[in-house]
Amino acid sequence: VLQTNAYEYIEPKIIACGDTVMMIYADDIASRATENMQALVYSIYDPILSVWSEPAQIDTNETFDNDFEVYSDGKDIFVIYSEEKDTVGLSEDLSDVASNSEITIARYDFDSGKFKAQRITDDDIYDFGGNISVIDGVPTAVWVANEENNVFGLNKANTVKTSEFINGKWTTPEIMSTGLSVVTSVDVGTIDAEKYIALTVDADNDFDTENDNYLMLISDDKNITEIKTANSGNSDAKFVSFEGKSILVWTDAGFVNTLDNNEAHYHYRTDKFRPLYPYIPAKRTP
Repeated sequence: VLQTNAYEYIEPKIIACGDTVMMIYADDIASRATENMQALVYSIYDPILSVWSEPAQIDTNETFDNDFEVYSDGKDIFVIYSEEKDTVGLSEDLSDVASNSEITIARYDFDSGKFKAQRITDDDIYDFGGNISVIDGVPTAVWVANEENNVFGLNKANTVKTSEFINGKWTTPEIMSTGLSVVTSVDVGTIDAEKYIALTVDADNDFDTENDNYLMLISDDKNITEIKTANSGNSDAKFVSFEGKSILVWTDAGFVNTLDNNEAHYHYRTDKFRPLYPYIPAKRTP
């Protein structure tokens, strides 16, 4: 038993890389103040003894960890997450907490059996929603920043940023698009071997309306394509590998759609992919 009295927001995730099977989840560190308790921990599975190792923290600081994703390309294991850059006090309001939220990426060191974490943002705006992938051998991260520190992103102050892991360090964040309505998902990957950032956007910043969500693709040279489908319920964009190639998958009002080039997208069936309906992309610059 790794954790007792667990609740749904620990979000346990299992990743395999070579012979290493790892579980990562959020846990409360009892020695910390309540408002700073949550930290990301990891445990390694021992296939010989059929047991999980004692959980260890991913980083060594005492700040609040949150909102994480895990990725492996078969060679490395990365964890991208939001964390407070300072400990949180009980007197701080939500906007103060949001302004302290930064993006950190940890890479697992197989020799030491520990993670090495690098905080890649250091600003006074709300950074969140990170995702990561390895593209042409280069680890690439993407996330959202809300310039007005709105923890729900319900304004047009959302910016998409990216960074690459080069020569052992993450590069200075680059802005890919700004002035966006609330971004409900974001990921980075390839379509036809070209790098894209994919995100879903709620155009009117109102979660109660369901017919105004669209998919956006941002190319490496910052050209933007907006894809509006018939149901307009687009969310949960994610790049996945299917039949040996990278495709984009997202949901649309209960359907699962895929995109593997810029000319067609499909409705998922358990037996095959079939054309659903054409779309007319609207292209614009950031």
